Amino acid sequence: MEAKWLVETSFIKEKIPEFFWLSSIILQCPGTEGASLAIDFIGTCEEIIGKYNTKPLVYLSNFLLLTAEQKESLLANAKLRSISAMLSASLQHHLSLIEGYPLGTIVPRQPVPNAREHQIERLKNDVDGLLDRTSLHVTKVLVTWMMALVLTNRMHFPGNSDIPDIPKIFESPSPEEVARIGAFVRSAVTAEHGISVDNEIAKEWRASFWQQCFDISPCSK
Repeated sequence: MEAKWLVETSFIKEKIPEFFWLSSIILQCPGTEGASLAIDFIGTCEEIIGKYNTKPLVYLSNFLLLTAEQKESLLANAKLRSISAMLSASLQHHLSLIEGYPLGTIVPRQPVPNAREHQIERLKNDVDGLLDRTSLHVTKVLVTWMMALVLTNRMHFPGNSDIPDIPKIFESPSPEEVARIGAFVRSAVTAEHGISVDNEIAKEWRASFWQQCFDISPCSK
């Protein structure tokens, strides 16, 4: 008998459009700085809006669910404006290249000093860095995702869970530690799939993201 609860998922098609902003921040900010900045941004947004008034904002598409009033409350908050200003340098190429970017009304725009080709290359690096799910970079991105959910009380583990030393991924982990932490967070993101996003909004965002990536790619010209 067919198991109806089994759903085929694609990390590339479904998760990269949600996590590539985290990829950019972590690539641009060394050590734990990028992860801490992203988590602080997410936590502050959810604190201002109210956790139960939005789906988890670690998923980029969930920013598209925010009402005009919620966005105004974010823009009016001095703490968030300060965090957003620090975040903006890592995301200017997204703001410049991607129409309908979910953070476009929250993160301040700055003049883009580099040529469009350079901005495209940065976006390509953000996406390419997520293609190998077993890489150190992807593991850092998924650890950031998990820590954001845990620290905003959206993800909980039983007291007897065998949890690896997750923050160690930002230090100098051994290959064995990278493999163990990576397996743990990949398993978590797979198990959590589809629970924390609006399926229709997320589907529209993913389609738009991948179409725009194709349209701006030099290979499509």
